[in-house]
Amino acid sequence: MTRQSVIADYGISPQRVTAVGGGLSLGALPELPTRRPDAPLTVLFIGAELRRKGGDVLLQAFARTRAELAGVRLLCLTRGPIPPELPLDGVEVIAPTWDREIILGLFRRADLLVLPSRLETWGDVLLEAMAFGLPCIGVSGQAMGEIVEHERTGLIVPPDDVPALAAALTRLLRDPALRQTWGSAGRRRVETLFTWDEVVDRFAPAIERASQR
Repeated sequence: MTRQSVIADYGISPQRVTAVGGGLSLGALPELPTRRPDAPLTVLFIGAELRRKGGDVLLQAFARTRAELAGVRLLCLTRGPIPPELPLDGVEVIAPTWDREIILGLFRRADLLVLPSRLETWGDVLLEAMAFGLPCIGVSGQAMGEIVEHERTGLIVPPDDVPALAAALTRLLRDPALRQTWGSAGRRRVETLFTWDEVVDRFAPAIERASQR
């Protein structure tokens, strides 16, 4: 996590470190989408750089989950080509785009978002997914733990751990009530902590405290 990294890497007292975070980049909070009951269970991954964003790990984990839950889908917005050794059964690969309507449409189609990045200094896509009421799966050792509350708005798993990620996927895809509960909690978390007004309200006192030391 960003705060823990600063404390550990630079030997700074925890009392002197404040993680302010960033705000939601969508503007107004979106209306929560209504999922069709006959729609296939759908996982979303958004990461132009497949390997840095951990997409290769996700593809392997998703293949394990799909072996248990036939019919699940993965929307994978990334830059190709996908290495041929990676499984693509049930995967829809979407070319990176700046068209926000296409991206927002992906959030509306999804049941959960996964971001197993090897390097992630923040994670705006997590905030966007949570704004759409989606539970999220991220990885430890990154800033994601300051966005996603483990076992409250999603799951945090070890990086580069295919079995752990597959287990997290399977758990959430099997449990619609849990997805609903954690997705709703994530939406509330965005509303209360990650609008830009809330970020500014945290930033100004942090600057004032720092100037008085």
